[in-house]
Amino acid sequence: MTTHDDSTIAEDMLPADWDPRWERRREDLSNFSLDLPIGQGTFGKVYKATISNRRREGRVTEDVAVKMTTTKKTAAEFALLNEFYIMRKAGFHRNIIKVLGCCVKGGPFLLIFEYAPFGNLRDFLRKEHERSKNDHEQPTGLRSITQRDLGRFAMDLAGGMNFLVSKQIIHRDLAARNILVGLNRTMKIADFGLARNITNLQNYEQKSEDPVPFRWLALEVLLTNQYTHQSDMHVTSSNTP
Repeated sequence: MTTHDDSTIAEDMLPADWDPRWERRREDLSNFSLDLPIGQGTFGKVYKATISNRRREGRVTEDVAVKMTTTKKTAAEFALLNEFYIMRKAGFHRNIIKVLGCCVKGGPFLLIFEYAPFGNLRDFLRKEHERSKNDHEQPTGLRSITQRDLGRFAMDLAGGMNFLVSKQIIHRDLAARNILVGLNRTMKIADFGLARNITNLQNYEQKSEDPVPFRWLALEVLLTNQYTHQSDMHVTSSNTP
């Protein structure tokens, strides 16, 4: 595995409550190529990799997704570290992408999470739309999306967002490009780069000039610069997710 090596989170700069059990060995990652990204998030690109896990039956491998920063600035790695903490705080839910661990020691920060074989929802729906116009090109065994499927997708997303509300987390960048399609076409909310923990707060007010996806923001956010659970679930009139 090849990564840039002159931007590393120093171990003595990690938060006091850092749990070393989340640390994964870099040498356990394989089939990792920086030339073949499968996606891009707020603070970095995402790559497919294989990880080796030790279990009772011996070592087994599984496909995973790995996110790393596209810049050598340490601040970007700390932003990715914050994303890890948000995902860890959220915990497990079938409609939230599952964080599996991270790599801190010996190189740039890497965030490891479950691999979604069907990519993001935006591209998935676009491909399905094109395939529906060319039924003869539809691969054997891959059924078309029905209205019932779309209803289930919406229920998945509502369930995932309701779970985030219960954890006092706002996503701030909910869009089809940040929804991953897992096995059995299960929708999984991903890309927590802009997410914030608002425990004991009514909202989150952004005071920095960091870039935000202003084209998809709720009107009240544009007017007040304050984010809430309600602004996460606004409906946009744009045709582009």
